[in-house]
Amino acid sequence: MAIFAIITGSLLGNYFSSFTKGRDVQRKSDLVVLQKALEAYFNDHRAYPTALPEWGASFGDGTSTYLVNTPKDPKDPAIHYTYSSDGILYKIYACLENTKDSKITAAPGFGSTNCGSCGNGYGTNCNYGVSSTNTTP
Repeated sequence: MAIFAIITGSLLGNYFSSFTKGRDVQRKSDLVVLQKALEAYFNDHRAYPTALPEWGASFGDGTSTYLVNTPKDPKDPAIHYTYSSDGILYKIYACLENTKDSKITAAPGFGSTNCGSCGNGYGTNCNYGVSSTNTTP
């Protein structure tokens, strides 16, 4: 019976861990999709947008649609990704749940493993980011 309990506990831990890792893969993928849309926008306008539309809304300029729906966090759609831009560069941030992920950034403005504030004034937490090629997250 004890062996059964140990095996079951181990399997359940792996089961729930796979959900966390899957959501983190989605977050990273969302940020790459946003990067591609922002680069396409830049190619058309020679500047990055200083703001994105409401999360979940279409992103376009009236002539071209760059994203049908801007992505939202896979676990809690009320939490959105953090975007900042001055038109010359941009940075996008998310909060990864898997604290052992090698991509977690512990740089100024980031929390280490527990998603500290990005300092954007929105109260959004992050520990992972991507940016335009002319800056670092």
